[in-house]
Amino acid sequence: MKWPPLFGLLLTIVLLFAAMTMGGPFLIFINVSSMILVPCVTALLLVCMHGWTDVSTYIVGGYRRIFMVTDGIPWGEKQCRKAVRLANSGGSLCLMAGGLAVMVGVITVAQNLDDPTAIGPSAALALLSALYTFLLNLLLFVPLSRHYAEQVLERVEA
Repeated sequence: MKWPPLFGLLLTIVLLFAAMTMGGPFLIFINVSSMILVPCVTALLLVCMHGWTDVSTYIVGGYRRIFMVTDGIPWGEKQCRKAVRLANSGGSLCLMAGGLAVMVGVITVAQNLDDPTAIGPSAALALLSALYTFLLNLLLFVPLSRHYAEQVLERVEA
């Protein structure tokens, strides 16, 4: 295990969880529609654009390489650049899927203006979609892109 990055990630998650639960129960932050529209659409679009092999190698495997000591050969500059490209693509797709989900929520709010009881769930869809978008980008794609961009710079400078 590589403790500093793992500790930083876990501390971030704990602090986010603590801040979220201070205002009420954690379950108010769970919205199935938002989970389908943001992480699932992002993952499916990423697989459609780059293929399952590249996503599993450079996103899942790249994240694993950040936090765990691997016995394999370190990635060269080409693999690091590809990991950066996929992480940047994932971040962009995540933002687009999140924007789409927010728009679905806002349209649903506008459609239900005559029924005040239906506005809450629609607004929750819009707001939680934005939250899931930022969390997914912040906790997955940005660290991955930054880590491997630094790896590329180290190899170029060497």
